[in-house]
Order: sequence, then structure tokens, then C-alpha cells
Amino acid sequence: MAGSTGSKSKPNILIIGVDSLRAPNLSCYGYPRLTSPHIDQLASQGALF
Repeated sequence: MAGSTGSKSKPNILIIGVDSLRAPNLSCYGYPRLTSPHIDQLASQGALF
């Protein structure tokens, strides 16, 4: 909130929704080809579900 001081910071949450992308084709889920370097970088810095 604007103007509030001393409050705990809230976590940043990013949800990516793609209609035609499947997890088995993403490098961060073990696909052998580097198909998603930017998503891989985000996944390496946070929680991957």
C-alpha cells in the first residue's frame, strides 16, 4: 500500500498461461533441447510446479 511503512513485503508471483505449450517440451522440465531459455531462467530463480 502507498504510504505504509514497516509492513512485510509480499512475494512476487508470476503465473504464465499459454494455450499451446506443454510442459514436456520445456527445458526446465527435462526436455533435452534448449527450447525455453527465458522460462528456464525464471524457473531456476523461483518455485517450479
